[in-house]
Amino acid sequence: MEAMNIKPDMYSYNHLVLNFAKNKDLEMVEKLDKEAFTKYKIPRNKFTYNNILLCYAKLNQPINCEKVIDEMKAAGIEPDTVNYTTLIDAYYRTKNIDKCWEIFRYCRENLEDSHGNEMILSFMVRIASATHDSEKALRIYADLENEGYLEMAKPYNSIITALGSTKRYAPLAIEYWHKMKMKGIVPDNNTHVALFKATSKLGDI
Repeated sequence: MEAMNIKPDMYSYNHLVLNFAKNKDLEMVEKLDKEAFTKYKIPRNKFTYNNILLCYAKLNQPINCEKVIDEMKAAGIEPDTVNYTTLIDAYYRTKNIDKCWEIFRYCRENLEDSHGNEMILSFMVRIASATHDSEKALRIYADLENEGYLEMAKPYNSIITALGSTKRYAPLAIEYWHKMKMKGIVPDNNTHVALFKATSKLGDI
């Protein structure tokens, strides 16, 4: 961009840093973040901080994610549900499930935008499925249904996976698959994998 005499802005930097964060390139993430702030005077915000959070999460470093959250607060930037979801992801990657639920409860009690938020609710349904806690998954999914954010495959995949992880709830997982079809929502590969697991619990393969 500099070669073309174009000054980078917040959006171009966010997209650039995001790509390095997804590839777990912490050195470039930190370098670009510093460059944006010092050289181009681009102020840090929830999006720029979330790129750093994402990189640490992918590197399985939840403690460093916590430090970023603290840094945001010290800078007068209140972390939102997206930031906390990334923090939850960091703990989930390190198998600290109890900490995931602790952060989720904090969000529900303190962040208004966590209510009906598809990102965090779908992710917590996924975590419930990892621990075979189908009842907890159903309670969280009810919030999603009430908000009407279900016209896509991903939320259905989460609940089908959660319910299909136990024999007791496997029939209900199949019911959600039928509901998905009735609404005309196109399943993806993850849907088929979740459905296969549910039917296998019933001995119907």
